[in-house]
Amino acid sequence: MTKANISIWLRKTAKSKRTALSAYKNVRKNGLIAIGLDEGDEIAGVRMTDGNAQLFVATHDGMVIHLEEDKVRAMSRSAHGVKSYQAQGRRLCSFNGKSKKRSHSVDCD
Repeated sequence: MTKANISIWLRKTAKSKRTALSAYKNVRKNGLIAIGLDEGDEIAGVRMTDGNAQLFVATHDGMVIHLEEDKVRAMSRSAHGVKSYQAQGRRLCSFNGKSKKRSHSVDCD
């Protein structure tokens, strides 16, 4: 089994980021900032991957977007992320990922 060493973060406003898991290894007593969020935004999902996953993002109005993990920009731990697709007022509701070995999903309210 391939070991997960990357985290993919998606926000409900279509922003995403990719960060190495090693960036989260030194947790302080009072915690650490894992991702920056804008006012009114929420985390839609986080996936741990091996670096080769295919990502599927669904919106509340039925739109599905396919993203290759390597197209998601690598960023620092506290970064807010960048637009991963043209949201046009849509809000993310589901985030699925599939690698050669396994698949996983996150469903949001």
